[in-house]
Amino acid sequence: MFSKLSLAFDPVLPWLVLGILAVAAVVLCGLLIYGRKRGGWLRLLASGLFLLALMDPRFVNEEHEKLPDVVALVVDRTGSQTIGERAAQTDAAEKALEEQIKARPQTVLRKVEVLERDTDQDGTHLFIALGAAIGDVPPERLAGIVAITDGVVHDVPPSLRSQGFGAPFHGLVTGKANEFDRRIEIVEAPRFG
Repeated sequence: MFSKLSLAFDPVLPWLVLGILAVAAVVLCGLLIYGRKRGGWLRLLASGLFLLALMDPRFVNEEHEKLPDVVALVVDRTGSQTIGERAAQTDAAEKALEEQIKARPQTVLRKVEVLERDTDQDGTHLFIALGAAIGDVPPERLAGIVAITDGVVHDVPPSLRSQGFGAPFHGLVTGKANEFDRRIEIVEAPRFG
């Protein structure tokens, strides 16, 4: 927590009107001083104090408390994550990341698990779950997003910034380097089928 002392103005009249009054006071008092009339300097001082009072100056002591940063951890728990050693890799990565993030001061972890039953559509809908998890976090507090997944995500937006995710996005992909997904494509269907 730190505090900051500053001078703030809350003028009674608009700044333009105060400027016009200041110019008029300087011109009139300047004429009095130039003509060597008595009280010219005193009237200039009184006009300045009156204008200062109309500006309503005040000292403001602000106390600020730094809010913690938020790191979002999205864990893919869909069916494709149960193939081979992916579940064990996911659990190990999740545990290691949780320990590292919790060790950082002023950092809060938001964890969300993506399950197939969460949506009525097929596939991994990682960004829908992510949006629901961090929807109440202001963008300036979001320090980063980490996704543990097998790399097959069905709702990737065209731009992360357009979805309100301005923080760095990191993907930890489970599985082996030479793995690939099989895809069945019907090139030509028989007429009777």
